[in-house]
Amino acid sequence: MNLPIKLSTIPRILLLMGVLGLFLSTINNVNAAEKKHGVFLQFDGLINIHTANLIARGFDKAESENAKLLVLSLNTPGGELEATRQIVSEFLESSVPSVVYVSPQGARAGSAGTFITAAANFAVMAPGTNIGAASPVTITGGDLPDTLGIKITNDAASLIRSIAETRGRNADRLEDMVRLGVANTAGEAVESGIVDFLAEDVEDLLQKLDGRLVKTSEGDYKLSTKDLELDEVTMTTLEKFLQLLANPTLAFFLLILGGIGITMELFAPGMLFGIVLGSIFLILSFLGLGSLPVNWAGVIFIVLAFILFIVEVQVVGFGILGIGAILAFLLGSFLLLMGFLDNSVWQGPLDLNIIPIAVLLIVICGATGFYVYTLVKSAKDKYPQHRVDPITGKQEELKEGLHYLVGRQGYVITVLNPVGVVTIGSESWSARSAKGTSIPKGSAVLVQSVEGAVLYVDTIHSIR
Repeated sequence: MNLPIKLSTIPRILLLMGVLGLFLSTINNVNAAEKKHGVFLQFDGLINIHTANLIARGFDKAESENAKLLVLSLNTPGGELEATRQIVSEFLESSVPSVVYVSPQGARAGSAGTFITAAANFAVMAPGTNIGAASPVTITGGDLPDTLGIKITNDAASLIRSIAETRGRNADRLEDMVRLGVANTAGEAVESGIVDFLAEDVEDLLQKLDGRLVKTSEGDYKLSTKDLELDEVTMTTLEKFLQLLANPTLAFFLLILGGIGITMELFAPGMLFGIVLGSIFLILSFLGLGSLPVNWAGVIFIVLAFILFIVEVQVVGFGILGIGAILAFLLGSFLLLMGFLDNSVWQGPLDLNIIPIAVLLIVICGATGFYVYTLVKSAKDKYPQHRVDPITGKQEELKEGLHYLVGRQGYVITVLNPVGVVTIGSESWSARSAKGTSIPKGSAVLVQSVEGAVLYVDTIHSIR
């Protein structure tokens, strides 16, 4: 027999279920808080903004979950100075004890990695690793200009000394790594007081940390790292993708391929293949370049080069626009790859592969030059090298330049008001109304004279 449930009892049941759920949740939170766990991050590569984001996320997780320790396994040749400062701030300001472990064997904490290692509460290295050579250099690994070099080196030396004094490390030795480019093996680093001790692996690291005193932003206490469970924080799929794009060689190639794709679409409109791929490549290139200390004037010059080339093809002239396209492309490439902003200093060269870039530059400039030469030559060879004077009826030789077009008939394709574009045969030319009046689109015109690459025309009749 089913017993009826009064409607008035339903709210009481729901309230009881809510209280029970809250109670169970509180128990779970208490158990989680009592559980000994830490946060583990592993990074291998160049230090940039994506590295800083990963480490910041690791510290956020450690602090929100009351983790006992944060361990960063590091292997880096260096990286961007501004990102390094952000990472150093995370280590110095966190209330969670931190360890930078330079590993595995054969790894290094070069350049920017030296700052990060020194900033942790405990600096530890695996046998067979090295640290140092932290002198600031340009993004390509070259020396900085004298005045700028002195300024940035002093700034970096001041930063490393401040870190050393905060963490109780050998400030003089660390400063030598910045000013003199000194590097140490793992054993030398321990002897000189740069790092705390050596550890064979993470398990050995946790064993040697157990019972050590640590000073954090919230006070001093003794570490208990035996049986500590480490929760690993890794880069998200998006961060990995952006890290991949932050390669100057790849970003440069994507920029060029994007320009080529859009240019091809303008030559053969309607297929949409070029514009779709070109747009995707350009967006990917800008995402990659946005993570690099790049001079955006170089990007503008490269875009200008593609525009000049398109105009050269559409309005066939003496090749001046084509030459300008080549010069703009070369200048833009130089600014983009070599002329980075003065305050964008990297400590360690980027993965900038000059050989494929140089080959690409030669191929594109050579192909553009050959194509422009072919256009100009075909424009001259296409028309006869003599003409009949429309007034006297006598045959006369053509003058240099575009004067062979005088007397030819064409049609207006953009309104001459008084400047526009006309077509003669299958080619388009810049034109101006000889009388300074407006000539509507579709009007038939006759070339009266030529000045430079501009045709002066007058109306014959309207075909509309």
